[in-house]
This record gives sequence, structure tokens and C-alpha cells, in this order.
Amino acid sequence: YNPNAGLKSNISNPNLMLGESTGPNAETVTSEMLRSMTNFEAEVSLPYGISAKTIFGYDYIDNKEREFWAPSSVNGASLNGLGYRTDYTNKTMTSSTTLNYNGNFDKHNIRALVGYEIEDRSLLLTVASAKSYSTDKLPELANGQPYNVSSSTYGSSIMSVLANVNYDFDNKYYLSGSFRRDGSSRLGKNNRWANFWSVSGAWRISGEDFLSDDPLFSDLKLRASFGTNGNLPSDYYANLATYSFGGGYGDASAIYWGSAGNSNLGWEKSKNFNIGIDWNLYNRVNVSLEYYDKTTTDLLFRVPTSYITGFSTNWQNLGKIKNNGVELTIGSTNIQTKDFTWTTDFNVTKQNNKIKSLPEGNDIMYGDGNMYLLREGESMHTFYLPQWLGVNPETGLGEFYIDPSLNSRDAVVDGQVVKDGNVTNYYTKAGNTIVGKAIPDWIGGMTNTFVYKNFDLSFMISFQTGASLFDYPAYFLSQSDGMRIGNFSVSKEVAGNYWKAPGDVVDNPRPIYNNPYRSDRFSSRTIKSTNNIRMRDITFGYKVPVSKKYINNLRVFFKANNPFLIYCASDYIDPDVDVNGYRQVDTPPTRSFMFGLNFEL
Repeated sequence: YNPNAGLKSNISNPNLMLGESTGPNAETVTSEMLRSMTNFEAEVSLPYGISAKTIFGYDYIDNKEREFWAPSSVNGASLNGLGYRTDYTNKTMTSSTTLNYNGNFDKHNIRALVGYEIEDRSLLLTVASAKSYSTDKLPELANGQPYNVSSSTYGSSIMSVLANVNYDFDNKYYLSGSFRRDGSSRLGKNNRWANFWSVSGAWRISGEDFLSDDPLFSDLKLRASFGTNGNLPSDYYANLATYSFGGGYGDASAIYWGSAGNSNLGWEKSKNFNIGIDWNLYNRVNVSLEYYDKTTTDLLFRVPTSYITGFSTNWQNLGKIKNNGVELTIGSTNIQTKDFTWTTDFNVTKQNNKIKSLPEGNDIMYGDGNMYLLREGESMHTFYLPQWLGVNPETGLGEFYIDPSLNSRDAVVDGQVVKDGNVTNYYTKAGNTIVGKAIPDWIGGMTNTFVYKNFDLSFMISFQTGASLFDYPAYFLSQSDGMRIGNFSVSKEVAGNYWKAPGDVVDNPRPIYNNPYRSDRFSSRTIKSTNNIRMRDITFGYKVPVSKKYINNLRVFFKANNPFLIYCASDYIDPDVDVNGYRQVDTPPTRSFMFGLNFEL
């Protein structure tokens, strides 16, 4: 608000916006989604254990979003009202036909198939907006003046031929192999097709005579596998040189190069090795221990290019990454009586991620403000930013290392130690260093389920440790240091927690209008730990006694998804972000509460 109590239109206040759903100050956002999934399956049995099977699927998604800022609202005042309409349609068609064989000879069992698969996907996006509304009562676009309009269509296809064989002898020895050849429209014409395969085997040790009667080994299996698979770029037209038609020159439309294309763009390929053991003790405890090793080559990556090319990035295949780790899963029946059962499922994974090679061994910096670093020996999605040292209590200015590799405030010049010679208040003089990574070291979870007569209760907890995120909202809300005075509200972690007088020991520098030091810029100050323990799910249900004449089973339940965080190392954030660790200005993970009914006829 202004001093005269009128609305200050150049500062957004989300609390005000949430409080106005109708009237001249209304700002509303609504969305609705329709999804239809249709599947058709037909199978014909032939002699000698052979069958032919066809599956056809069609997935249709129609999503509509409507947004309206009334003429007198905080965000709508400058345009005298603003209306948005977004329509998004996604159609996916899948089809597969296989010839299958199932044979049994004494103790030998064989299952095999050959076939093909096709997937075709198309997307349509339409966005339209209007401004200059004469009333807040009629939000349809026709009641304003045309503002912006755009539409886009996307499409991609993939075709595969495949074969698979599974063999086991006496339910003790297992072998399997698979082969497929995949081709995708998203890849360059020179590398569109690739072959992928896998082999695996298992030995059910508990089936041997020397263990068959030991209850300690109700079931014991050793297994191993090795194979390859591929990954596609997220960009449907990553391989193509494209034009963009949305440009302008004065009042005229303009066409310009959109992307350079790459006719040699190929599959991102991975080699996967797994070895593990599955052990069931006394038919009460299941233990699974597995080691995995995944080496990925020809990584699909948007490589930064020289600006003289006219493009900021270009899709390329480059480098090698290694992921390995150990996964432990334990399931137990803790208590089992006539009326009460308590079971627990626990899993934990220790994972490692390392870049093994890059073109000519050179570092690559990329992302918003080049905040990410690709370097041999480091993890993917490593943050590479200036090291924030805090606020100088005497001056109230933020401080950074000039050369972070020294790991000291002092510098040595001509053999003399210069106190605080490695410290600067100016962001532009600060040197970059590794300040975190987005991939966690440990992830895991635990589910407990309790059943008492017809009642059941379960809850699932997840955890992770060893990773960081980049907190973009903090950049302009809690760390503006006066740079964005008058443009954004200040978060409560800053209010009263900034430097005011010499001797103040605080987290935030003194705010300076048009701050020349730019201590607000991206640095380790914006990197936050994602260590957390989260309650993922709570479900309570009751199985209603019913007559079997019409209904076999009837269960009512209440379910809470993502109800709360038990622990989070960083305040004011939700640590669930994309794999690259970039926290954006978007909606946090949904917390939902649901009542439901399950029945079986």
C-alpha cells in the first residue's frame, strides 16, 4: 500500500491476490484437464504353443488454463486488465504386434517372442491473451482488446523391432536374452537407428538339495545381468536446423534461425551391469542386496556455442558418465496374529555419479549464468559459483573470495602476506569454485503397514542427503540487497535481519539502491542443502463387510499425499526439485487429501 492506504500497483502482494477472487481487484487462475486412455488387445492361439498378440493404445490429454487479472488488480492495472487462455493437447498412439512361444519339456521352460512396436506422439499448444477490459465481470478474451496470440505443434515417432527369450530349468537356473533395434525421428539421419541388447541369469540356490529343508533359507537367489539401452533428447526437433517466425523488425514480421541442427545426433547409450542376491528368511523377512554399475556414453547435451554463430547452444553427443552404487531392500513381517499384522518395507541406496571424459578433457560451463560445471571427475549438475563469505560487520558489505582455491582471506603478494587481500566486495572480481551438486549421495524410504481386523493404516517416509539446490526465488526475494527495491516484496527471513550499524553480525548486507557491488548475484549464498526427511503418504482404510452375492470386496479409505516435512536442512523451501537442482518460481509439490472407495464385483 501507499502511505495514503491506496494500492501500490508496482509491487505484487500474493496475500492480496489470494484474498480477491471476484470484484475489481480479482486475480484468478483456473485449470481443468480431461484425459482418456483407451487400450485394445487381441490374441490368437496357434498350434505348438505359438500365439499372436496385438495391442493398440491411445492416450488423449486436453488441458485448459484460464487466467484473469481484473482492471484494478495489482498485476492487471498497468494494462487495464489482462486475460490469458492456454489450450494444450497431447495425443499418443502406441501399437505393438508380437509372435509368442511358450513351451515346456520335462523340467525345461522356454518363453520367446519377436515383434515390433510403434509410438507416435503429437502436441498442440495455443496461447491467446487480451488486455484493456472495460469491466471485471466478463473475463472472456472477446471483451478486451487483442494482446498476444501464439500456437505451436510438435510431433515425434519411434519404431522398434524386438526379440526376447527366457529359459529356466527345474525352477533353479534361469537365463534370458533380449535384442531390439530402435529408430527415432528426434535423431539425425546419420544416427537414427541403434541396436540394444541384454543378457541375464539367476541361480535359485535354495532349490538345491543342500538348502531345500533349511528354514533360514526359505528362498535364496543369486542374479546378474548386463545390457545396453538408449535415451532420446527432450527436444522433438533436436536434430533439425529450424527457423523461428516470431521475430519482428519495426512493424514488420521477421524470420530468423532458431537452431543449427545436427544430422549426426545419435542415441545416448548406456551399459548396465547388475549383480544381486535375494534372501527370504523363515518366510518372514526378505532381504535384497544389489550392486549396479551404469556407464553412459554419447551424452545428449545442449553445448554452449560462440555467440558469433547466432545460436546460444547446439545439441551434441559428448562425454562419458559413470553411475554406480549399492541398494539394500528389507521387507519384514514384524507381528502376525489372527487379528493384527504389522509389516515394514525399508530401502536405502548409496549412489555415486562421476564424469569420466569430456571432449579434449575441457571443462564446460552451462546453464543460467553458467552456474553449472562439467568437469572430469566431478558429478553431473555441479554448481560452479563464487564463494560467499558473509557480511562484513564493520561495513555491512557482502564479501567473496577473489581466488577460492587459496581457501584463505589473506593473499601473498611479492612474498608478503596481505591481510584480507583475497577478499572483495565486488561480485565481478570474485572467482568461481565448486559449491555443491544436485545429485544426492544417499536416498531411501520406509513404509509401515498395520492391519487390525478390517482396519488398515500405512505411512511412507522418504529421505535423502548429500545434495544441494540453487534457490532462484531467493535471488530476487531474500537476497536483493537493495537491487530490486520497489519491484518485489521482501521475504520474512530478510526482514530485520540485515546490516544497520557497525558491529552487526547478520546474514544480509545493508540494502543499497542500485547496489554497485552486486552481492545479490548467483553465488554459494543461493545454494541450499536438500537434506530432508519427508512424510510421503498416509493411508487409512476400512474393509466393509459385504455380501458376496453382488460385491466381492468393498473398501473405503482416506489418503494424504505429501502431508508434511519431518525435517529439512534449509528453511523456507521445499527440497523436491528437478534433477538439475534448479529451484524455480513455480508451484511446490502438491499436498493432497483424498477420500476414496474401492470395490470389486
